[in-house]
Amino acid sequence: MEKKPQKLIFLVDDNQHLLDSFSFLINNEGYLTETSRDPKEAIQRIECGLIYDLLIVDRAMEGMEDGGDEVARISKITNPFVPVMAISAFEDKYNRKCFDHYLRKPFNVDLMIDHINHVFE
Repeated sequence: MEKKPQKLIFLVDDNQHLLDSFSFLINNEGYLTETSRDPKEAIQRIECGLIYDLLIVDRAMEGMEDGGDEVARISKITNPFVPVMAISAFEDKYNRKCFDHYLRKPFNVDLMIDHINHVFE
């Protein structure tokens, strides 16, 4: 496995099992991860200056209507050059101003890793 530059990926999803699994797999690829299960907490961390190289966010989360979309919107305002990847079980249209990449659940984890690697090429 080739050594990747230390890039930080901020994962936001209300499903702890998915967060743990995604984080483990992404870490095995040589990337660093930060996680949050709560969209409000994610927004607070972004607004308080969390530095990250990619945001991966579930669009539908408990605790906040349109939570994933709002996390992405705040990220684009605060860090306009940081790419945002949406993951969602819904096939509806998404806001292209907030999301640079979109993966529909369920997806093969290798596809997510390929998308991540492509972002950092």
